[in-house]
Amino acid sequence: MKFKAWFKSKTADKALSPIRNMVIDLIDPGSNLLEVGCGTGDLLYRASDKISKGLGVDLDQAMVDFANTRKERDKTQNISFINENITTSDILAGNIFDVSTSTLCLHEMGEKEAISTLIAMSQHSSKIIISDFCKPNTFWGKVSIELDEFISGHYGMFKNYQKRGGVPYLSELAGIEIISETKSPIDGINVWVLRGNNYA
Repeated sequence: MKFKAWFKSKTADKALSPIRNMVIDLIDPGSNLLEVGCGTGDLLYRASDKISKGLGVDLDQAMVDFANTRKERDKTQNISFINENITTSDILAGNIFDVSTSTLCLHEMGEKEAISTLIAMSQHSSKIIISDFCKPNTFWGKVSIELDEFISGHYGMFKNYQKRGGVPYLSELAGIEIISETKSPIDGINVWVLRGNNYA
C-alpha cells in the first residue's frame, strides 16, 4: 500500500496539476479548507501558503500515512490528515470550513454514498468545489479515461456515474445548487462550484 501512495504521488498528482491549480484559484486567501478524499495530500500542500488551515480526510490509511509523513518531513504546520469518513465522522461534527473540495472521488462511489458525501460537504462548508469526470470532447479523452477507470478497478461505478449524469445529477438529488461549471485543461474533467449551507 505504501507503494500505491508513492506511485500516485509520482503519476496522478503530477497529471492533475492543472486541476489542482484551478481549484486553488477558486479558494479565497486565508480560508479554512476541508479536502474529502485527500489521497497523498497534494492539493493541501499546494494550497498551504494560501489557506489559514487545511484538513484532509481519506478512507485509505496508507494515503493518510504518506501525507502525514510528508507533513512531518516538510514541517508544514497548517495542514493535517486523518483517516475518516466524512459522512460518519464524530471528529468533524460541528466543524464548519470556508471551502470543501473533492477531486475524482464521487465517480468511485455508489449513488447513495456520493449523495451522502455531497450533503455532508454542504453541512461542513460554505462553498464546495468538485473536480470530476464529464463527457469528453475527443475520442482520445474518452479512451484514456475509460482505460484508467478499468485499470483502477472503478469501471462499473464510473459507468453508472456517467450514465446517470455525473455531478449535476448527484447534486440535484442531494438538493445542492451548482453555482458554476468550468472545463478544465484535461479533456473529460470539469470543475464545479456548489453552494454549501453557509454560502454568503
